[in-house]
Amino acid sequence: MRPSIFARILAGYIAVTLLLGAATALFSYSAIEKTYTRQLAGHLEALAYAVRAAAAPRLAANDAAGLERCVRALGAEAGVRITIIDPDGSVRADSEHDLATMENHGDRPEVLAALSHTNASFQRYSATMRERMLYVAVPLDGAGAPQGVVRVSQYAAVTSQMVAAVARHVVSVTFIATLAAVVVAALVARRISRPVAQLADVAHAVAAGNFDVRITLNRRDELRDLAEAFNYMTTRVKTLFAELTSRNGELNTILASIQEGLFVIDQTDRVILWNASFSRLAGVADPSGKRYWELIRDTGLDDAVQLLRTGKESRTVELQAGPRALLCGVSSIPGSSEVVVTLRDISDIRRVERMRKDIVVNVSHELRTPLTAIKGFIETLEEEHALADNRYLDIIKRHTERLINIVQDLMALSELEQKGECRREPADLATLLDNVRRVFDARLREKGLSLSVNVAAGTPPIMLDVCKIEQLFINLIDNAVKYTEQGGITVSAAPADGALRIEVADTGIGIPAEHLPRIFERFYVADKSRSRKLGGTGLGLSIVKHIVLLHGGTISVESETGKGTRFVILLPLA
Repeated sequence: MRPSIFARILAGYIAVTLLLGAATALFSYSAIEKTYTRQLAGHLEALAYAVRAAAAPRLAANDAAGLERCVRALGAEAGVRITIIDPDGSVRADSEHDLATMENHGDRPEVLAALSHTNASFQRYSATMRERMLYVAVPLDGAGAPQGVVRVSQYAAVTSQMVAAVARHVVSVTFIATLAAVVVAALVARRISRPVAQLADVAHAVAAGNFDVRITLNRRDELRDLAEAFNYMTTRVKTLFAELTSRNGELNTILASIQEGLFVIDQTDRVILWNASFSRLAGVADPSGKRYWELIRDTGLDDAVQLLRTGKESRTVELQAGPRALLCGVSSIPGSSEVVVTLRDISDIRRVERMRKDIVVNVSHELRTPLTAIKGFIETLEEEHALADNRYLDIIKRHTERLINIVQDLMALSELEQKGECRREPADLATLLDNVRRVFDARLREKGLSLSVNVAAGTPPIMLDVCKIEQLFINLIDNAVKYTEQGGITVSAAPADGALRIEVADTGIGIPAEHLPRIFERFYVADKSRSRKLGGTGLGLSIVKHIVLLHGGTISVESETGKGTRFVILLPLA
């Protein structure tokens, strides 16, 4: 169990208080001991001078007995030991011991100090008294050198007893002060810890979802500021949580209403969010936590996700999940490693497209034979019956040829859509373009137009389906010839950034800007009256686009009305 903040604060206060109390007691004991020793030494020194004055007449009269009685009387009265010592260290009188049993005191430090006219006090062990004593010695003045030494001593135990008595009082006072400090510390710690505990309880309540709790502190300090800030934060969290709950509800409603399948995966490829439509498409009631490739088994989806994670842009791919055809969009969430995937079931659309293609192919096959027969009979009529006015026959012939062209283009487009394959072989583009140019020589001379072909030197052979690329150039140049009245057509090709850049430009009437986004749609023509007059089918550019896509390339168009049109094709070299 971890200690509470109250226990930690109280323990800190107690530790500091005990350290201060112990330091105070130790310092006080040392100071008192030094003070009492110093005072006792001063008292003994004063007493020594008094003894010197009393003993001086007897020393002068060489009265040993009188000196002994005087020393003993003064020592008993003062409660100290008095010793008279000659300069040579022999003891002449002592208030407590027999002179015959006493050793020479000439080596005693206090005696040596006094003989050198230095008053000093020394505390040391006495061999005579067998106890520790405090000694003070003063010299006996004489003519020149000292005539001896008066030494006064006292038991050190007296000082220790006095100091111990005072120390006991100091310790008692320190103990009482420490107890008082501990009580005060407990009150202070409680005053600090109680608001913190209240804040902790309220925080737990907020974490549990109760945003209505508040904390009130009747104090004026930083803890009150903290409580008020916490209450404000709780109010803001409640507001934000309500907004977030509302938005989550709206998001769930939106997700549920989306007809397309939608799911979000994290960086481990696991599904973390989905809608009901995706659950139906995947055939799993709860896809949460499952990897997306366990639910949608198509490598196209995995390729799109991996490309997106390597820094590529959002992608759209078509998947086949069992019998269903799905249009899949993959995009990233800004600032996150999560990926959003949308799935749209286009099975019905693809089925309708297949039906349409089948109808187109069947109708084309059914129309081709009678149209060919009609054209044959028209040509026979022209040969056998030289009519003066054959306007109606020319109209029939022109419309028949237009229908035949439409049928041929429809069959070619259907073949491109259904087979979707290229028989590639190394091809020299200059030779290919030269063959295409011969197809238009007569029409170019008839309209007085020029056709310039520029293939950059060093352009390598490229893997192409020669027949389809020839059809591409024929369609583009055919359009250019139809809609150009003066000037000419330019075809250029050159390697550029790992691709072959092909441009087909003319100086014709141009295409209005509003028509450019739709010109590659089948049957779409910008100028319907002119197209009918020139025999256009509206399928040529759609065929061109399919051929470019089959080769893995791209096509774009630039045009300005009255100045001409430029088609730009990029085909991969590798």
